[in-house]
Amino acid sequence: MQQVIQKNNLTVNQKQAIEMLSIGKSITETSCELNIGRSTIYSWFDNKNFKSELNKALDKKLTWLTFQGLTEIEDILLHSLNPNHKLKAFEIIAKLSEHFKEEPITNTKHSNLANITLEEILEEANNF
Repeated sequence: MQQVIQKNNLTVNQKQAIEMLSIGKSITETSCELNIGRSTIYSWFDNKNFKSELNKALDKKLTWLTFQGLTEIEDILLHSLNPNHKLKAFEIIAKLSEHFKEEPITNTKHSNLANITLEEILEEANNF
């Protein structure tokens, strides 16, 4: 019998499956590594706690990737010598700026990005 983790009533295998799936492993890869059937993993998707923890892990990963991407875009906008790259970076930031106004970023070292206005982006871009 599998050991149950008390925090969220998930088994060790379920917790490991969440980790594997959240880093991009397929259900087939995950089931093989855990030596369980694919149907077992599919059945876990009906488990409220499993789905909740998987969604948290995926949200965390997506947030991390988003900030990594924004850091790269900011670097291109501010430091690239290629005007086409700067323009593309500006277009991406302009598209995202409306979203960030509606849903501010909190609890990150990059939280100041949430308050950037389109006017500030244009002003910064004009300085290059």
